[in-house]
Amino acid sequence: MKTSIIICTYNEAKTLAGVVKSCCECNPDAEV
Repeated sequence: MKTSIIICTYNEAKTLAGVVKSCCECNPDAEV
């Protein structure tokens, strides 16, 4: 899942807060 999380977060956000936010949105089952 880490690969999809990285792709998702980098596509959706460039800031740390944005990365965490988009990570939760794209991967609801992922642990942050």
